[in-house]
Amino acid sequence: MKKICTAVFSSIVIVACSAKSFVLTDQQLSSMRQKVPNITLENAKAGYKVYSEKCANCHQLYRPGKYTIPQWNNILLKMFPKAKVTSEEEQTLIRDYLHALSK
Repeated sequence: MKKICTAVFSSIVIVACSAKSFVLTDQQLSSMRQKVPNITLENAKAGYKVYSEKCANCHQLYRPGKYTIPQWNNILLKMFPKAKVTSEEEQTLIRDYLHALSK
């Protein structure tokens, strides 16, 4: 029984970790730059990383395309303090990532 539990737990961890990967094509990056002109692949990846680390601690991650830029701004205004995102750099990375992929 202990071996089964360990195998199931290991499988869950592997699946959960693989779901955190971030893949972006050149075409998607080009589309993102229409909303956030200076975004780079590195910044988009960093924004996703900070977003997933800070926000998934309390709730599921919402698809960036679920909300518009003004809606994200309202959400982030409330959520940054709750998630303890105090660094301007982290706030900018998250905001740019979400804005670039917003509805």
